Amino acid sequence: MSQHDQSEIEAKLRRGLQALDEVESATPSIEALTMLVQQTKQKQRNELYVFVLVALLITVCTVAFIVNLPGVYLLLQLLIIIGIGISSIFIVRKSRVKQYE
Repeated sequence: MSQHDQSEIEAKLRRGLQALDEVESATPSIEALTMLVQQTKQKQRNELYVFVLVALLITVCTVAFIVNLPGVYLLLQLLIIIGIGISSIFIVRKSRVKQYE
């Protein structure tokens, strides 16, 4: 880099830093902060309502499925229990093999 390029970069940097120094950082008023807090609380309340509604919908659908098709539910439970049993057998055997190595 030449001396001219360096001085040009330094000048741009100084101008940029001066522009940052001139920016006013006004603190918000108490009313603005209070309004922001109220908006945040309202938004959280709305999100909570949506969450509860979705949770209730999922629960109602699950209960309706179990009531209308108990055979499918029992079959699903049986498959899950068998899957857990088989996977636990493999895990126990794998840990025993590592134990003897």
